[in-house]
Amino acid sequence: NSLSTDDRRRQIREIFRVFDPEDRGVCEEREVATIVFALGLDPSLEELLEIVDDIEGEEPSKVGEYDKVEKVVLGVLQSDLTRRDPEDLRLRAFRTLDKQNRGYLTEEEVREFMLNYGEVCTGEELDLFLGSAMDAETREVKYE
Repeated sequence: NSLSTDDRRRQIREIFRVFDPEDRGVCEEREVATIVFALGLDPSLEELLEIVDDIEGEEPSKVGEYDKVEKVVLGVLQSDLTRRDPEDLRLRAFRTLDKQNRGYLTEEEVREFMLNYGEVCTGEELDLFLGSAMDAETREVKYE
């Protein structure tokens, strides 16, 4: 990756702020994985647990302090951890969920998947997603 360390720090800060809107300098431990994935990294579960463990340090907590998150994630970005193509990953995910191979998911299907499987999201978060991703007329989320 050709990004400078300062560019990487800015990128980490931008993503971190999504989970720290009050700018307290902390995020929930469970959000660390989302931050790592949002940076385009594709760690194995073992690597991800190691990243979280490195952020926790000597005092396990449910909170990730920004300075620790930045330090550990910068190290990961400079390592040879596999990067993924986010577009390809999204397409594969949609195809997996679209059992009829229609090229879209209905609003009901998206709600079912997002509220009951994987990373739990709130109704408000889901509404924000659907507001930007769903076709208002057909009520479908097209991915192809």
